[in-house]
Amino acid sequence: MKTSFLLSIITLILASCTSDLIPYTQSLAKDAQLNEQIKKIQFYVSNDIILYHYLDNATVDVVGGEIKIIDGRRAEEVIIESGTPGVAVGREGNQIMISFDADGSFLRFAPNPGYGGQYTLMAKDWDGRNGIVQYAGSDFYTSEGASVATLLINLQQIDESETTSKTVGGRTVE
Repeated sequence: MKTSFLLSIITLILASCTSDLIPYTQSLAKDAQLNEQIKKIQFYVSNDIILYHYLDNATVDVVGGEIKIIDGRRAEEVIIESGTPGVAVGREGNQIMISFDADGSFLRFAPNPGYGGQYTLMAKDWDGRNGIVQYAGSDFYTSEGASVATLLINLQQIDESETTSKTVGGRTVE
């Protein structure tokens, strides 16, 4: 009896911790009509994004990642894990600049018609599933699969940002 009660409590606690994260889409952005409010929305990334670029021998600056040896060359790597929170730091047209790092470096996301208008990672160039993105003023290569990284939002949070509500009484035939 105590065991089943304890299991029920644990299940209830875990169920209350579930997240309402959904993909941020072009239609959601249009419906919500968020302008400056977008900077108050907490975004999350759906998939791991690994960025890397090769360093010249004279270059030793590290933006926020690690220096690794890849194929015998020094490389800087920046890892943005799935579920990492980010904030909007700007917009250009339908693109949103999302920063996952305290230094303000950002990645661009925009609606992708191939993914139902979900905001996916934008690159200067895609070669299959690998791309070249601008990050912290430098070109970085993306890991395979970064092309499917989408922005997620907490649905409850976006609902709280909407303040217009109307209840109608209905109409009857005269």
